[in-house]
Amino acid sequence: MKRLFVTILFLLLFLAACAPAQERSLSPNPTLMVSDQAEVQSEPTLVEEIQPTATKKPKGKNPPIVATSTNPDFIATEIMGRPTDKSITMNIVPATAMEIYYEYGTTSGVYTLQTPPQIALANEPLETLIDGLQANTRYYYRINYKGISGVEGSFVTQRASGSTFTFAIQGDSHPERIKKQFDPDLYTRTLLSAAADQPDFYLTIGDDFSVDTLKTINVETVRALYINQRQYLGLVGAPVFLVNGNHEQASQANLDGTAENVAV
Repeated sequence: MKRLFVTILFLLLFLAACAPAQERSLSPNPTLMVSDQAEVQSEPTLVEEIQPTATKKPKGKNPPIVATSTNPDFIATEIMGRPTDKSITMNIVPATAMEIYYEYGTTSGVYTLQTPPQIALANEPLETLIDGLQANTRYYYRINYKGISGVEGSFVTQRASGSTFTFAIQGDSHPERIKKQFDPDLYTRTLLSAAADQPDFYLTIGDDFSVDTLKTINVETVRALYINQRQYLGLVGAPVFLVNGNHEQASQANLDGTAENVAV
């Protein structure tokens, strides 16, 4: 009897082993999801796996250039750069053509000096050099346009060698990842915290103007990223130094001889 049972069991195992492979692999499985079934059916063969595949285009979209200033007269309000012991540069993007100038002085609310008036074009960044300043000195300034005086800001010229100074630094802000890793409110709070320390200058060290998600790379689509970031960096109230990271894709290896490639 025992021998008969073993013989029957052996025959059943033999028949199961000889069954068509397709019937075994497609046997019902209550835990198999629809997506899992699709993966099983579309599994590539060895020949397909070693074939080269085309590089996929980015799935992102091109952000429009929109005003990031709460002041309707400007696309982006002033931001400072290029500080030295005797000068600083102001940069602003007006929404309409206008005449502007800056008033400044060493006492808050008292502006004894001003820059020559300039004609600013709509949607074009305008740089204004303020020079002839004293080293190691805090200056207060405000913009004037259309008979309107802007909000007062301040900056410090380069301090004497050996003296103390304050700076702040950031990296990987990634505003384009707003649905994944970026929180506008938290970023705003962070920059306002930095501003409270009244830094002499502010550094970005990369991945703050990431082009990865752009569907099309050209001057306008990249410019939109910079305009968007300005609404945040303008909160720091200090001269800003920009450093590229890998997500800015400014590597020389990306240069291809065209005027609108990603590195340019």
